Amino acid sequence: MCTDYVQEKTELINTLIKDRKLSELPKISQPTLIIWGEHDQVFSLELGYRLRRHLEENSQFVIIKKAGHAVNLEKPKELCKHLKSFLSDSSSKGHKKHKGIKWRLLSRISGLSLKRFASNRPLLSEEKA
Repeated sequence: MCTDYVQEKTELINTLIKDRKLSELPKISQPTLIIWGEHDQVFSLELGYRLRRHLEENSQFVIIKKAGHAVNLEKPKELCKHLKSFLSDSSSKGHKKHKGIKWRLLSRISGLSLKRFASNRPLLSEEKA
């Protein structure tokens, strides 16, 4: 299903974003984690680097090795590791007011309460293994 018409989809996406300049995108003032699959065939790695440069010091850029566009399906443990690190590091960098927002967002994305979400995923749990 996801492998059907890969070339056509790639050409369509490239056409849509080709003329769009990053300078037209707003700057994000909140700390931002950019996670990119090393072998993403939907959005090239160069776009990730460009986005990182655009967001400047407010962003962290993580490349997941041996992963494509669906990092959450291909490398879920590594993804959770980076999410946990980003969320816990933000409080030590003076971004405490954003930490609660990030945890709520992560909870919403998961479709579960944060407590249940973290307990089902040891990498996000506060308990040591």
